[in-house]
Amino acid sequence: MGLAFMFKTFISVVMVSSLSLVMPHWISFAHVTPLFGAILFGAVSGSALLALFRHGASLGGVGILALIIQDRWGLRAGYSQLIFDACLFALALLLRDKTTVAYSFLGAMVINLVIAINHRRDRYLHAISAPSPVHLGTILQDA
Repeated sequence: MGLAFMFKTFISVVMVSSLSLVMPHWISFAHVTPLFGAILFGAVSGSALLALFRHGASLGGVGILALIIQDRWGLRAGYSQLIFDACLFALALLLRDKTTVAYSFLGAMVINLVIAINHRRDRYLHAISAPSPVHLGTILQDA
């Protein structure tokens, strides 16, 4: 993962922690149904994590392990996180009511499916290399 990954992850964690302190002063929701909240939270959080992963960062924990598993063995990061979350929510059933756990697991499923479907390292290789001047000239000529 490297030093750059570690630095970006540290900055990301600090930013999320800082934003969690000030966000309640900026926005609040009077009413959100649990089903809609779980889906919205999952989609927004999954997209944010996807952006972090694409830019070589994480929020720590299982996310780092999931990226390592994906790089070494090819199991998509979203699927390995989903397996971890399924085990965690199975244990949560011992402590919380089924409805709360089900909504929470739905949110986690959406997050992890966003990552599983969209995060592939081979998709980012083309974005790193700049187009050649010949290619750029051809594009301008055709316009």
